[in-house]
Amino acid sequence: MQGITIKSNNFNGKSVEITFNPFSGGSIDLGTQTIPYDYLSTNYEGVYSIYIPEYNKTCELQVGSIPTSTPTPTITSTPTPTPTLITDYLIAQNGDVIITQDGDNIEWLI
Repeated sequence: MQGITIKSNNFNGKSVEITFNPFSGGSIDLGTQTIPYDYLSTNYEGVYSIYIPEYNKTCELQVGSIPTSTPTPTITSTPTPTPTLITDYLIAQNGDVIITQDGDNIEWLI
C-alpha cells in the first residue's frame, strides 16, 4: 500500500486534527490523530492541513505534483509586479515538491 508518514520535530506525540484536500478534488477529514501519523492510500497527493489544538497552530503540507495552469497573455500599459512567495520546500527523489513548515516533514512509504 502506498502513502505517507507525517512527522514533526516539534509536535511528535501531540494530538492533531488533519484535513486532506486531494488534488483529485474534495476534502477528507482524517480526524484526530497522533503525530507521527501514517496515511495509507493510493490517493495521497494533495494538501494536508494539520491543526495542533494545544498550540492553536495550523501547518500545511503539500504532497505531490503542484497543479499548474497556462496563463493567458495580457497586454498592459504598465508593468505588473509579480509577487514572490518564499517558502521552505524539499524535492523528493521522484521530483515531487514537498512544502514544510517549522521543522515539519513527511516521509514516503512507497
